[in-house]
Order: sequence, then structure tokens, then C-alpha cells
Amino acid sequence: MQELHDSSKQYNQIIAKVLVGDSKKTDQIPAPVGDYDLGVNFTVHPQDKASFAKLYPITPPKESAQVDSDTIGTKASGNGEVALYWLLSKNHSVQDTRGEDNPDLKVDGIGVEVKAYDTKSFGLGRFGNQSANRQLLSIAFGLKALLDTLNPSLKSSKRPPSLDTFNKFELIKAFEIIIDFDSNADLKTIAPKYVPIGNIYQQIDSVLNGLGLTSGNFTAEEGAAAMLRLLLNTKLEKKPGFGGYIVNTRPDGKTDFYKVDKDHINGLTPEQILNGVKANGAALIVNPAILF
Repeated sequence: MQELHDSSKQYNQIIAKVLVGDSKKTDQIPAPVGDYDLGVNFTVHPQDKASFAKLYPITPPKESAQVDSDTIGTKASGNGEVALYWLLSKNHSVQDTRGEDNPDLKVDGIGVEVKAYDTKSFGLGRFGNQSANRQLLSIAFGLKALLDTLNPSLKSSKRPPSLDTFNKFELIKAFEIIIDFDSNADLKTIAPKYVPIGNIYQQIDSVLNGLGLTSGNFTAEEGAAAMLRLLLNTKLEKKPGFGGYIVNTRPDGKTDFYKVDKDHINGLTPEQILNGVKANGAALIVNPAILF
């Protein structure tokens, strides 16, 4: 197995260290027996399982670090990136592109984000850097917080939603309040005369414009879904990139590919988006069976 890309030299060295015993002997890396295609679900060939099991839990060191016994490690759950790199490199051009908002791998130039979960939902990545989207979200939750302050009886006994952690019910409630303001003709009439009220409507307009919603022509569920869809699309645009794949690998060698198609995401119903996306700790949690 030859080194196809300088950017992936470290991965080849890791594989050589694990399978051959010497990180310098990359030319002696055994090729997988099975043939694995991008985008096609597979279970690892029986003759590849031993090598796959060794590579599956490997955690690569930082890109600038030397590959040796002290720098490569393991995780209890494994992440599957190195193992998948090895499997796909037999028949494809594979690059290590991890870092920042880049996908973990690029296979024949197509982005691939690698996950390793045995649950229905998994983390897609953090959205803390989506400043414009978070501003829209802050307006929605800010109006709810304002009403809770003015009318304590409406305040929930549970923890208040935040920009980092919230569920669909909390987001729907926030958009119910936006709709209440937006449909209040009396408040709209006096808004030009009172700056604080005028500012509220300016903020509401910015939310509607940012989400492509038309005043008086959407439900709270549609508004909440539009917000989640925007957060989701902004993340997917870079990781793995539209047209790319999210891949879930398991220790038993079962591997599932999920194609990331923008038209498909935009065509999902509000119910599918609301059931398929939530936020926890500034990370998007997704259910791929619903979304992809």
C-alpha cells in the first residue's frame, strides 16, 4: 500500500506501526482483502477483521507529532478513522483532512465525516462559531426570557433553555411567543412611538428574514424547524460538505454511510427536523435515520 498523499503520511505511519510494528515500513502495510466502495454500506471482510480491530480504536496524535508508541493511543469507544482510512485506501484516493471545520477524510475528493456510535443519535459537531445563527436563536429565547420576567407565573420550574442546550419543545415555545408578538396589531401600532417596543419588532423581523419566514404565515413548529435546519445546514456545508458522507463505524465491522444532500435536508418536514436534531453543550445531536 503506497503513500498516496503527503497530507496522509502520518496515517500511513500509524497503520505501519500498528500492523507491521515499524512506522517507517509503510511500504509493507498489507492491503485489505475485501473491496470497499465509498457510499456503500458494508461489513468488514472476515480476513480483514483482525487488522480492522487493531486499527479501530487508534487515536492519531497531533499532525505535527512523531508517530511512536507514546503518541498514538486508544479510546474506549474508538473513532474508526484510521481503520476506515486503511479499508478505503485500497481502491480510493484517501486524504487525512481532519481539523477545525474540515471533514475527517476526503475520499476521491469527497468529504467523509467518521463517527463511531452504537446509539440511534450521535454528535455532529459544535455550532458555537455560528455567530449569525446564534444571534437569531438568542432573540427567540430572549423574548421568552423577557416574558418570563414580566410574568413569573409563566416561567417553567425546569432549567431555562440556553443557546447551547435546548430541545424542540423549548424552541417551539420560543416561536409561539414570536408569533404572539408578530400577530399583536395593537403593539405594532404603537411600536413606532416607543423605542423599546420598536426594537422588539426589529429583532423579530431579523429572525423572520434570517429564517426565510413570512409574517403571519408560519406555525411555531415551522419556525422552530427552520431554526434547526439553518444550524444543521451551516454545519453540514463544511463537515462533511454537501455531496459528502457521514459514516458510522462499529467495532464489529458494520459500517453505514449517510449521504449529505442539501436538497434532501431542505425537503424534510418540520416534524422530521424537530425529531432529528437537538442541541446539547453547543453540539448538534442528530438522528441519521430520520435526517439522511
